[in-house]
Amino acid sequence: MEKNIYDDALFSRFYEDNAAEPPRMELAVKWWEYTGLPILDGTGYLGQIRFRIFLNRMPEFSSLFRPKNLECAVERYIYTSPSSTRYPGTNRLDWRIADINGSRWVNYGMIGWTAMYSAEEVYTSFWQIPITDEHLLTVEFVQVIALKRTNLKQVFQKVIDAVMNSFTIELSSDAAAQKARVEKEYLGETLSKSLPPYEFDHLEALTGLEMVQKVSESLNHDLSIPKADFDEIVAKEEKKQEEELKAIRERVLQSHLRFFE
Repeated sequence: MEKNIYDDALFSRFYEDNAAEPPRMELAVKWWEYTGLPILDGTGYLGQIRFRIFLNRMPEFSSLFRPKNLECAVERYIYTSPSSTRYPGTNRLDWRIADINGSRWVNYGMIGWTAMYSAEEVYTSFWQIPITDEHLLTVEFVQVIALKRTNLKQVFQKVIDAVMNSFTIELSSDAAAQKARVEKEYLGETLSKSLPPYEFDHLEALTGLEMVQKVSESLNHDLSIPKADFDEIVAKEEKKQEEELKAIRERVLQSHLRFFE
């Protein structure tokens, strides 16, 4: 069944109020669970690997066929995607360029949330490639290792290699023309062979209770201060934090558009 990938109705955001999150269309999802002898931990569960394919629409980064734009788009994906932990230094690990069946992919990894999966280690491998000026194909492999004393890493890598080597990307005539135009315009510009883990400004927001405790400590826990006055101080600090978080976010988002400079 053919779909018009320029139809906005086919794309959605995990957080609809997050305008910076690239809208995506889920194309496939599958997972494999691995078990062993129950004597290892009482359950026999060793881990799992989750395989997902998304098509992201990112027109503000057009053309994604330009290497510099693509690298910036990856940063935006890391910073805003629900698939990302969105913490500095935990993503864009082991960046590399991979040529598979005539197509050039970018590949990098991310340290995931172990608590979410009750696991000892979680690592996501991202594979991305532009298929039009504004569409980014994203393949994710979430690798959950419940017990490290296994060979699951090697097993998972075999699965990833088999899946990725099965991909063949054939651009439409329009997309091929877009790619050719960009390659001619930016002749000699190439993707970075290596990049460091993605770092960005980050402020850990205090919860309501943490903010109350912070204000109380700043006032030396002075119980003589009227509650109304204390609440007003807390409200001002919360507003200050909100403004600081917003400023940091805007600064990071703007940095993703530096290819316009």
